[in-house]
Amino acid sequence: MSTINQALKDHLVRQLKFLTTSCVTFDAGDREEALRIATAIRVIFYDTTNSHSILYQMGVKASIQLISTTNPTSTANALAMLPTIDFGSFFPITLGKHLDYTPPSVGALTQSVEDWWNQPALYTNQVLLTRGRVVLAAAHKDGGAHVDLKKDLDDINALKDGQMFNRIIKQADGTQKEERIADHHFALLRHFAAEILASPDIQALQT
Repeated sequence: MSTINQALKDHLVRQLKFLTTSCVTFDAGDREEALRIATAIRVIFYDTTNSHSILYQMGVKASIQLISTTNPTSTANALAMLPTIDFGSFFPITLGKHLDYTPPSVGALTQSVEDWWNQPALYTNQVLLTRGRVVLAAAHKDGGAHVDLKKDLDDINALKDGQMFNRIIKQADGTQKEERIADHHFALLRHFAAEILASPDIQALQT
């Protein structure tokens, strides 16, 4: 293995370690750790004109497969319903104080990195967000790697504003308080990390 290839492998292993650590921290109750998950995913997968992902530089991005825990049939049906619904998640979530990460229970399908990145993840406020759009909104707008609150805010506003769900809190004096459930992207990002870390092709690249 060349020095460059070994260095890229080392960088991949490091980013996957960041992902693993962030998942542990998230599961311990620090939900904002999801923003670090977004940053690591971006470094591993996202390409621009001026910068390239680790997997692209390793020459494997087009050939490896990632686990997807969405059901293609259910996704197609949900996409057909979008004009008639206000909110939809293509991943299992638990509704409570927040939208919580729910470990996938369905059989693991695999797909290309491009298809995985562009697969629908969330529909809210009439905005359809793919995995990639969720990752980049968190990394570029919400403080994962940058904070930008001046332009192109539809994605991050759809994720953060909590217009879809409210919860009722009963106070000790018997009064009730209504509170929005926001930051929908945190649980989704944790889910994406689980798919990546469980993917055999990703695991094989570390050996």
